Amino acid sequence: MVEQEVLAMARILILEDERSQRFIMSDLLVRSGHEAKSTADPRAAIDLAEQFKPDVLVCDWLLKSDMTGRDAAIAIRAQYPNLPVVFITALPAGILTEQTIDLRPCKIVNKPCEFFDLLLAIHELLGDVVGEPAG
Repeated sequence: MVEQEVLAMARILILEDERSQRFIMSDLLVRSGHEAKSTADPRAAIDLAEQFKPDVLVCDWLLKSDMTGRDAAIAIRAQYPNLPVVFITALPAGILTEQTIDLRPCKIVNKPCEFFDLLLAIHELLGDVVGEPAG
């Protein structure tokens, strides 16, 4: 078992169109010591990124919008070229691997995702070490 370390707070922008998922992710990230802002609207996420200056973008791949999560990530990356992205998707991760080559550093987490998997992806992108969950 890896010893758990105290992790630095990160500013995390969440783009998720499922309200309950967005609320749960935001709440758990805040409880884990991070600052989180969230929205269901990709255009609002682009504007919010300019004000919030996130350290990480957590983004659903398929959105109920004319924009995909990839589209939003590309637009936000225009402002922050090295912004790490965690894509959350119900699609097989292998299908998205080629479509995310130009968006590295990024991680793909499959839905339904366990909170620890999301947190691990975030901290791997930030270069932090995360211990295994208790239990």
